Amino acid sequence: MTTPVAHMRELRATYRHGLGSVLEALRIAAASLAADGTNGADSIRRLAHQLNGSGASYGFPEITDRASSVLAASGDELAHGVEELIAVVADVAAGGEPAATILVVDDDPTVRHLLEATLAARGHEVRCAGSVEAATQLLEPGVSAIVLDLFLSDGDGRRFLLDLRSQPAFARLPVIMISARGTDLARAECRALGADAFIDKPFDPAEFAVAVEGALASPGAAGPAPQPAPATAASAEPASILVAEDDELTAALVVDRLDREGHRVVHRRDGAAALEAARNEPVSLAILDVKMPGMDGFEVLGRLRELESFQSVPVLMLTSMGGEHDVVRGFSLGADDYILKPFSPGELTARVRRLLERS
Repeated sequence: MTTPVAHMRELRATYRHGLGSVLEALRIAAASLAADGTNGADSIRRLAHQLNGSGASYGFPEITDRASSVLAASGDELAHGVEELIAVVADVAAGGEPAATILVVDDDPTVRHLLEATLAARGHEVRCAGSVEAATQLLEPGVSAIVLDLFLSDGDGRRFLLDLRSQPAFARLPVIMISARGTDLARAECRALGADAFIDKPFDPAEFAVAVEGALASPGAAGPAPQPAPATAASAEPASILVAEDDELTAALVVDRLDREGHRVVHRRDGAAALEAARNEPVSLAILDVKMPGMDGFEVLGRLRELESFQSVPVLMLTSMGGEHDVVRGFSLGADDYILKPFSPGELTARVRRLLERS
């Protein structure tokens, strides 16, 4: 039986494998552009739009960065930009899964050893600290994520987390909190301070690994950025987000989370109603469940992309279907990102934020 961690790695491997056809299409379009200076430009921008939305989500921010540059390039700059994009895509397609550098901060040597062994078994470089002081000395921009105990011998993990989030270099560094005293209040407080996940001790290694891999795959792991304003602060331009989800519990979770971020949410329970809402209301981003009664998410996505008003609107697919065929089908129809159920609310809002920033 495939474990959640192995499944996530398979998705990344599938993404890299799928880059071969994208690379071929980019090269053909680049050759066409070079031939007469105009043909191929539209194809290049469509392919760049797809890569812009998916690269960082699967742990390849260099693809998103290059694709973003292509989308912003003028006519004269496009040829050079697409050559750089081709080089980056080719490099990623030929490479393997990059290992991350993870800082483990826990004052219990036994727990620290188990955490280290679990992460090292998955190819990550692990640095260990038994105190806040030691962690501060080991912390540097090359660290990809932190596993942080809630209570340490020389300080409170929440204070350390708060200090991290106040520094621009670490404002979006993935942080996974871990504790044997994980009350609902502690969990909520850690989330509010910027934690990406909270794991209870004694922990299940597989569950812990899923939390770490999910944090590493989140857009925040792509690089430092200023921390967004809290939901209580009014946004300059709240987005209008269309959510198509028939499961009441999932819909309530998504809607509540987006409401807290200050967005206006238009929720529909089936594909036909979602399509009608998209035709009649301005939408900044759409979140589509794949499995819905009647018209499924793939059909809705295809019809949305036929609308002139939806050509550049980001679309996030929300689904428990993670097979290669489904992922490829979604991207081929114009999806900008994929998130698998069950998902972290923090990961969802981070992906939404990134898509809105890049749209």
